[in-house]
Amino acid sequence: MEIWRFWQFFDPRQVLIGLFTFLFALALFIHFLCLSTSRFNWLEADSMAGAQVAPADNTALPPK
Repeated sequence: MEIWRFWQFFDPRQVLIGLFTFLFALALFIHFLCLSTSRFNWLEADSMAGAQVAPADNTALPPK
């Protein structure tokens, strides 16, 4: 199927509005999903206390 025939069936403005609406809803969903976790909640300071990352062990490795 040639691409120009696709746009004869669908209005480009409606397709773009639908695409942007879907992407905006997806972005909102992902942000709210991140906010619902204690690790990625950047709005509440209390939830960040439990998400501390352990410091890296930088000791030298033994020679091979």
